[in-house]
Amino acid sequence: MKKSVKELFELDYIPEGIMIDIPDERHAYVPAPELNHVHSRNFLSDFLLWFQFPQGDGFAVTGPTGSGKTSGLLDCLSRLNVPTISVTANQSMTYHELVGHNTVVDGTMMYVHGPLANALKHGFALIINEFDLLDPGEVAGLNDVLEGRPLVIPENGGEIIQPHKDFRFIVTGNTNGAGDTTGRYVGTAMQNMAFMDRFQVVEQNYLEPELEVQVVHKSVPEIATEMVAKMVEIANEIRRQFMGDEEAEGTMDITMSTRTLARWARLTHMNQAKRKQGIAPAIYALDRALGNRTDNATREAIHAMVEHTFGAS
Repeated sequence: MKKSVKELFELDYIPEGIMIDIPDERHAYVPAPELNHVHSRNFLSDFLLWFQFPQGDGFAVTGPTGSGKTSGLLDCLSRLNVPTISVTANQSMTYHELVGHNTVVDGTMMYVHGPLANALKHGFALIINEFDLLDPGEVAGLNDVLEGRPLVIPENGGEIIQPHKDFRFIVTGNTNGAGDTTGRYVGTAMQNMAFMDRFQVVEQNYLEPELEVQVVHKSVPEIATEMVAKMVEIANEIRRQFMGDEEAEGTMDITMSTRTLARWARLTHMNQAKRKQGIAPAIYALDRALGNRTDNATREAIHAMVEHTFGAS
């Protein structure tokens, strides 16, 4: 059935009259909506255009940790009522794990389809998170599938799975497949050029401040918008120093994702009683959300940012 994109995503900037086909029934594999996620205009436009007209391409979303790559995709797929399988890669994951494996069921050896085979056969979306952790040699096995060719499984008697017309292949990663030159993302690898050539690649950075304020305020409505705006300001300064922005003073060995920012706001609200002990709730919460993951010098620098932005009290 056809649905209004404006109605589905409930965003003011979407024009009236844009319609999209979505399935009538909600499959068990459809992800739950990410109710607190706010989509940037460019990301949503790029994703919806690709989703309707993939033209044989996969969809790759790259960007810094915690910038909403996976949550944005899951929210889109949920609202579009698309059954989805999401897996997180690691350095030891193999192509055969994605396809399937033999296992014993009730004393009988059986072949069980993996996430790739299931998604391809039934017309689901497949998301591989942290794809840049995969061994490039293993990834090469996916090239035929991305070309729209059938999946052949010799281990299951030569089974042939024709790609369903609704199958969609998506990957996310902190790098764009060209390797990590910053040293921030340990374990990532340069991916095969032939593999990356089969994707539309979209960069997902942290949200614009006004949108990020909306996200955090949705997560913790008890915190005043003005205070959330100051928290976002601090988060962006930490990010600038982490990324080595030329205009930022100093450097950080840690960054603040939107996920961590929302955690900080939530813990600040929950620890208001600390004031009675002479402890600033925002500082106390910040250490538990982020500061205790770094060294003393960095933690003190972050505290100084908070005191400068909020005032010494």
